[in-house]
Amino acid sequence: MMIQQLGLISAILGGFAFTFLGALLTIQHEKKVVDFTIVTGVLSALIFFICALGWSFLSTNQISESENLSNLVGSKHKTLSILLLFGIFSLTICLALSGWIRSKKTGFFTTLISVLGLIIILSILRDFIS
Repeated sequence: MMIQQLGLISAILGGFAFTFLGALLTIQHEKKVVDFTIVTGVLSALIFFICALGWSFLSTNQISESENLSNLVGSKHKTLSILLLFGIFSLTICLALSGWIRSKKTGFFTTLISVLGLIIILSILRDFIS
């Protein structure tokens, strides 16, 4: 059940990252921050899609819920968990940088909000990361 939920979360985050990326690609600025924001958006979308596919394939093994998850899927689950964290970091960077495209004031606030959001996310995930 947990693997399916992680796959669903990754798919939703990947869809959000891809949609956000679509909006970024329409920007006509020649600033380096635009390019870096697009790169982090692509990276996060790709990582989330990889995680969604990986956990979806792992969940098709018809695993009983009583079995130990770490023994069952071993390093694949651990690798996907690490990728999920990288995807979250990448998406957070993308969101933080997006405000700098518009102005310094907006950039400051998007960075501040993104850092606070990342702290909250990590505090939630702290108990689930081994």
